[in-house]
Amino acid sequence: MTVNPLQFDRREAVKMFGFSFRLYVTQAAVVINNQIEKLFLAQMVGVAAAGWYDIASDVALKIRGAIGFLLSPVLPAASELSALGHSDGIRELYFRTHKYLALIGVPAVLYICAVSGRFVELWIGPDMKMVVTPLCVLLAVSLINLATGPGFLIYAGSGNLKPGMDAALMGIVVNVAISFTLIKWYGFAGAVFGTSASLIIAAAYFFIVFHRQTAYPALRLLREAYLKPLICSVLSLTLVLAVCPTGNLSWLGLAVMAAVFGAIYSTLTLLSQFFDAYDWNKIETFVPAVRHVRRLVTFA
Repeated sequence: MTVNPLQFDRREAVKMFGFSFRLYVTQAAVVINNQIEKLFLAQMVGVAAAGWYDIASDVALKIRGAIGFLLSPVLPAASELSALGHSDGIRELYFRTHKYLALIGVPAVLYICAVSGRFVELWIGPDMKMVVTPLCVLLAVSLINLATGPGFLIYAGSGNLKPGMDAALMGIVVNVAISFTLIKWYGFAGAVFGTSASLIIAAAYFFIVFHRQTAYPALRLLREAYLKPLICSVLSLTLVLAVCPTGNLSWLGLAVMAAVFGAIYSTLTLLSQFFDAYDWNKIETFVPAVRHVRRLVTFA
């Protein structure tokens, strides 16, 4: 390899700079959306309200980050498939990524929302119950926002960051406008609603643009990825809460309850035929003993 300034390619440099700039704007928009309410609250309501919001927002973002770890392989996979021109592979990657995201994200968010009252009470005390509702709302909205991740990463792997950047900028504009007004009128509650509205609007815009440009069926996405995890999560959570209310549980009790919920959810998910042959083959590659579970599920 030799370095020769005379071979500088201006067109390629502009292309690289444009891609990096769009990626930077998108990342900066996420930071602004995560912080702007705290500034407005501290200025117009008080530091205490900003602290309450920060507690709820910080927990929601950490849980979002843990669930979002599932998306880490999507960008390189989409980039390779795009370079090879495998449009069918990219399509399958999109739906399967949503499928696995729903498998983990939906039950995690529903369970945490269900036990959030007791969780906050054990964590920071019964005097901080005003954090419970914002935590649930921000967590649910974070999952909706995270659901744009597969499409954004597939676009990024194909070199198309404009839809993601447009959605991020729309979210900033809506967030600043709505949050400033609502915080001024309603205080702490206005911040939660402003953030939620901006993230939902930005996510809806991105989904509409993505599915319109790719012609991927949105109904297939809802049916194959989110319907069964949602139904299984609700049934499992209803059963667990009916047997063991959260009111007097300790940290150990919450952990045991989570394990029981996970076991029931896993059983219902397996019985619902959520996994297809491709999923089972991949699982058996890493855990050969799973083939016995597959036989039982197929028999059932």
